[in-house]
Amino acid sequence: MPKTLTLRNVPDAVLGELRRRARRNGRSLQGELLCVVRQATLDEKSFVDQLGEMRRRLPRRMPLERIRQAIREGRP
Repeated sequence: MPKTLTLRNVPDAVLGELRRRARRNGRSLQGELLCVVRQATLDEKSFVDQLGEMRRRLPRRMPLERIRQAIREGRP
């Protein structure tokens, strides 16, 4: 069940930057703060698991002939 947090004594400059960031990201101040908290609390294991999953989805190796063909075709 969600809980409520209260943040006190936020400096004006910090609040202003959070508001600008929220506006830039198309979120409310509440939504932006929740996003910041979520990002800050991602544990390292979760991050490592995500990297592992991304790595598993990558192709293993590209044959040398395909690399040469891509170079001939001007592909990066």
